[in-house]
Amino acid sequence: MGLWLATIAADQQAHGVVYGRLARGGELWSLLYRTSPLLTAAIGPLVLVGLAALDLLPLVTALYIAVGVDIVLMFVWGLGLGRRMGAGYPAALLSGLVNIVIGGVLVGSSSWPVIRTHMHPLP
Repeated sequence: MGLWLATIAADQQAHGVVYGRLARGGELWSLLYRTSPLLTAAIGPLVLVGLAALDLLPLVTALYIAVGVDIVLMFVWGLGLGRRMGAGYPAALLSGLVNIVIGGVLVGSSSWPVIRTHMHPLP
């Protein structure tokens, strides 16, 4: 959520530098649409952690599901954007895979301390 808000602020600042005014109306809707994947990526984990808070799902399970869903979403967004930009399927698939690698590095680096503390030794 914070990353989404920071992106909107940066886009508004860039728009102001280029056009001398903030985005309004259709321009603002376009800005919100372009940044919506960042917001939708936050909704799943929020719902899953809420389910864990209600004791409907273990927290660790909720976090694993959230990470998995977000990584799949990153691939789909990369594939979809690659196709929308006119790339063939091989290049679009590569775009999706690059998104997974980037997402894996970001998610892995930020969630590894949590995962490590909940790991159980093998028998």
